[in-house]
Amino acid sequence: MPGIDRDGGGIDMFPDLTEAAVDAIGQAGSALDAQWRGKLGEIAGLDSQLGNGPMGVAVAGQYNPSVDQITAGMDQTRDAVTQSVDLGHRCVGIYVQADQQSAGGFGG
Repeated sequence: MPGIDRDGGGIDMFPDLTEAAVDAIGQAGSALDAQWRGKLGEIAGLDSQLGNGPMGVAVAGQYNPSVDQITAGMDQTRDAVTQSVDLGHRCVGIYVQADQQSAGGFGG
């Protein structure tokens, strides 16, 4: 479908390009999440090595909360990307449907 701009001054969208961009964002989010999950496994492997001995206890006390914060941030990022992609797809559909309904009112 070509770009939609009926009056030259309205809200413009190129639905096919927009869908492709939304898909690319989703793919990038999935790739980031997959890489993060791998790194999280590496981090978990370090957990068992920390906290042994007086110095290790002190390090673990600072290290573990940081890991928790980073993990929470990555989870929020993943969720935000997923929600954005879902919303992007819905918006394109709504836009196209509204355009088709409007055009139908003019016999087009």
